Amino acid sequence: MTDSLTPVADTIRRNGFAFVRAPEMRLLLQEAGLADWEDFAATWGHLGVDAYMADGGRYRRRRFGVFRAAPAGITRKPHQPHYQSRDYNPLNGGIERWFEPVTDAVARHPALTAILRTCHSLFDRLTPAELRPEAWHVEIHQFRIETRPGQEGRPTPEGMHRDGVDWVLVLMVRRENVASGETTIYDLVRRPLGSFTLTAPLDSALVDDSRVYHGVTPVVRRPKTQQKEKELAMLDLHFWPTPNGKKVTILLEELGLDYNLVPCNIGRGDQFKPGFLKINPNHRMPVLVDHNPKGGGAPISIFESGAIMMYLAEKEGRFFPQDLRGKYEITQWVMWQMANQGPKLGECGHFRRAGPDAGDLSYAIRRFTDEANRLYGVMNNRLYDRRYLAGDEYTIADMISYPWTVNAEAQGQDIGEFKYFKRWFDEVGNRPAVKRGMETGNNLRVDPATLSDEERAQMRKIMYNQRAIPAPA
Repeated sequence: MTDSLTPVADTIRRNGFAFVRAPEMRLLLQEAGLADWEDFAATWGHLGVDAYMADGGRYRRRRFGVFRAAPAGITRKPHQPHYQSRDYNPLNGGIERWFEPVTDAVARHPALTAILRTCHSLFDRLTPAELRPEAWHVEIHQFRIETRPGQEGRPTPEGMHRDGVDWVLVLMVRRENVASGETTIYDLVRRPLGSFTLTAPLDSALVDDSRVYHGVTPVVRRPKTQQKEKELAMLDLHFWPTPNGKKVTILLEELGLDYNLVPCNIGRGDQFKPGFLKINPNHRMPVLVDHNPKGGGAPISIFESGAIMMYLAEKEGRFFPQDLRGKYEITQWVMWQMANQGPKLGECGHFRRAGPDAGDLSYAIRRFTDEANRLYGVMNNRLYDRRYLAGDEYTIADMISYPWTVNAEAQGQDIGEFKYFKRWFDEVGNRPAVKRGMETGNNLRVDPATLSDEERAQMRKIMYNQRAIPAPA
C-alpha cells in the first residue's frame, strides 16, 4: 500500500469507515493511473432500468460486473447474477438478479482500472493476513438514481443495511438537479457514527461492512431548467395492443423511458384518419413521434416497428451496438423479423382464424402453417450455440422477435419441438421489462364477443381487404 493511502486506512481502522473528498480521492486514483474521467462518467448515461425493485420503482438504473483482483493483476470474470440473502437485503434479496453487464469499454477503462487497483491495495492491506484471500472476488455496480416530479429516488430503498461483503466503496460520479441524499454510518447496535453527503464527482465513502451499517436518504428533484423539462415524456407512441405494437413497448420499458401511449384503434379505423396519415402514409401503427430528437430541432415521426426500435436504441446507446459487425449482425435479424417472421406468422394466424364463410382455405392454412414451422426452425437452429439471436448479448433483435411467438399454439406449432428456441423464449419472456411491455395496452382490447354481428362485419371491413386510398386530385 502506498504511503498516500495510509491516512485513509488509519481512518477506516479507527472508525469503520472513511469519507474521502474529491480532491484527495483524485490524487489517490491518479497514482493508480486514473485517466479519461469524463469519458468514463459519460457511460452512466447508458444504464438499464433495475427491473428487480420490489417496491415497484423505476428510479434506479444499473449495470453489473464481476472481477478477480490479485497481486498479478485484475481480470474480468464471466457475467453472473448478483445475489444477496434477505438477511442483508430484505427488500430485494433472496433471488438471483441478472443485471445488464457493464460494457467491455467500461471494464477495460483506465478509470475503472485505477479504482480497482486502489481498492485492492487498500482493502488487501486492511484485511488480517489470516483472512486475506489469494484473490479477491470483486463486484462493481454502475448505479444511477433518478427522480421525477412527485417521485423521490432511493439510493438505499432497503434502508439502513450492510451489504454482506467485506469492503465497500461508494464513489460519486455526478449529481444533477437533485437535493438530499445524505449518507449516515451506524455501528452494529445502530447508533449513528457520522453523516455526510457525496456531492462532487469522486467524493467517496469507504466502508468496513463487517463493522458498520450505512444508509442514504432519498433524493428529491430540484426545479429543472426549461430545457431540461422539455426532455420529460417527449415520446408519443401511437399504439394498439398487437405484436407489432408490443415490440416497441418492450424496448421502451427496457430503456426505462417515459412515453405517452396514444391509442390507435385499428378496429375502428383510426389508422385511416387524415391526422394519422400525416405521420404514416402506410396507415399502420405503431408510429413514434419524438418531440426531443437528438440534436434538437423539430419533432421527428417514424413508422415501422423495426425503424422505431433502431432509432430509439441508437439514440439511447443501448441494445444496438454501432460497431460495423455488431450493428449489422443485429440489423439482419431485425430485417428478418420484419420481412419473414412477422408477415408469415400474421398470415398463418389470419387464415387459421378465418371462418367457413371465407371458402376453402386448406391450401393457405397448410402453406402458412408450414412456413411458420420453418421460421421457428430458423430461430431454433440459430439459438443452439448462442444465448440470443445476435450473439451473447440481449438486443433489439430479441425484443422484436418475441411478441409474434407468444401465440405459437394458435399458429399450429408445438414449441416443445424447438428446445433451443424454447430456452430463449422462456428467458426473454421472464424479463420484467418484457412482461411490462407485453401487458401495456391490454386494457384497450375489445372483445369481439361483446359486438353485434353488424359491428363485427364493420370491423372486418376495416381490418381486411383494403384497397388503395385515392391520391388527392
